[in-house]
Amino acid sequence: QFVSVYVDYMGPYHQRSSAWFGGNMRGAVMAALASKEADEGVVWLSARSPIERYWRFHAIAEGHADWESSPVYYDPATLDAAQITGRAILVCSPGDPACQSVAGLASWREVQRILEPNGDEAYYVFAKAAQ
Repeated sequence: QFVSVYVDYMGPYHQRSSAWFGGNMRGAVMAALASKEADEGVVWLSARSPIERYWRFHAIAEGHADWESSPVYYDPATLDAAQITGRAILVCSPGDPACQSVAGLASWREVQRILEPNGDEAYYVFAKAAQ
């Protein structure tokens, strides 16, 4: 029995279970950190997910301890793209109204789609240039 559990755990289990663990938050945070390094925008993260822990950990791990408390946390159900002024980086989940509100705007560009191990979309990272 151990062999069959081990083979599954080291193989297809990761793809089947990835969504149960909150999505690829590490990938989303790393993309946001890279975008912040390049564009120096304010990072906006969903207040409805545990992504804050990932942000704090990876900001410090990547040598940006001063960025640890810099994100703005938003409610994806009520965010209005007009609220976001200046340079910004938005991390949102597919289907969130926040993603839909910025996806069609000319002032925003999609930086990266973050995928799950099975290929499903987990997060989007958008950037807005200063106006």
